Amino acid sequence: MKRNRIYAVVCIICFIFIIVCLLLPNTITSLINIISPKDIKWASKTIINPYQEIDFNTAEFIPGISHEHCTSQKKLENAYNRGIRFFAITNYQPSAPNYPLTGYNSPYEDWSDSKADKLITRYNVGSYKDFIDVLGNQVRIRDLLGAPNAEKTLFIGSETHISQPGSTYGSANHQPPLGGIPSTHKNLINWRKAFPLPYQNIDAFIFNAKRCMILNDGGLLIINHSYNISELKKWINLGCEGMEIYNNYYDELINKRFQKAWDTLLTEGYRLWGFAVVDWEEVRQPIKGCNLIVGNMKGFTKEQKELQCLRAYKRGQFFASWYGRMRVQELSSNNVIGKVVFKLLYPAKILAKTNNREITFESTNTAEVNLLNDESYIRFEATDGLDYLWTNPMFIEQ
Repeated sequence: MKRNRIYAVVCIICFIFIIVCLLLPNTITSLINIISPKDIKWASKTIINPYQEIDFNTAEFIPGISHEHCTSQKKLENAYNRGIRFFAITNYQPSAPNYPLTGYNSPYEDWSDSKADKLITRYNVGSYKDFIDVLGNQVRIRDLLGAPNAEKTLFIGSETHISQPGSTYGSANHQPPLGGIPSTHKNLINWRKAFPLPYQNIDAFIFNAKRCMILNDGGLLIINHSYNISELKKWINLGCEGMEIYNNYYDELINKRFQKAWDTLLTEGYRLWGFAVVDWEEVRQPIKGCNLIVGNMKGFTKEQKELQCLRAYKRGQFFASWYGRMRVQELSSNNVIGKVVFKLLYPAKILAKTNNREITFESTNTAEVNLLNDESYIRFEATDGLDYLWTNPMFIEQ
């Protein structure tokens, strides 16, 4: 009798369960989530979204540079005419930061000084001049957005090149002047004998470059054109927060290696932003490479915008791009359900990449991704056939 009662209770429970599942199909999904850890609910995770605070409806998009040798008036005009509006110029000669754009008086190394065993000489660096752009508008140099920057290389024990947007550190230059000794690093004169150790020492450079940042929360050190994983890790561990993922000076194969190295580092848990650069500004067209800074800057003065652009570099609030023409309308994340939405103004081919999968969206302006439990980052790429754009990664943590 007792056994029959138990059997009846079990039947009733099973019947109720079947009815509930039929009426509430999501119940089955919930049970699968419990069984499959890969697809577990997102309540215990946080998505670190660098774009979370951006209101894309009112945001300003500013194409900027982070590593660009702009050694003449003509090249500056060319950069402006192709759309650049934030000028953090890097020059080897001088290696002192090229800021302000209207000219400055700053100590920097001249190559002849190195041969003469001198340390520094004071030079009056020539200024850029006002000009008329391709649309016939007058451009005043003093109105352009800029920031201190320089490129350093040939450190002791490393051939890595580093850009330092936001830092006024103007150490001795480590490269021959344009048109001088070929930069093969084999025939360089012994500048190490001409300059004291702190200029060559990596740790001293990192310390001084960061000490000379004009903002505590803006500007950063960027690793230029490298896919050497061990070198990248070394410089990241020393404090670099960005790397180049596209450089116009190199072919597509090398640029793919930059991007593969980026994904390798992201998969291993390193956090760094990806930059696109021209490297050497040329008068010829087309040339590719800029960082499309995005921010809500309504009512900002020129000086406030300059500082905000440096903050955007530091926070990853920009898009690496060929030409900076594509426009993002939304890049949001939902911590509760683990959902990310990437939306463009016009349709394009979109690629979502995580540490373990790639998802392609053909000819659409919106990509929605439900993150899996074992994913640690997600980023997007997009192309409309004319331009290319990379987002910075969102990081997922417990």
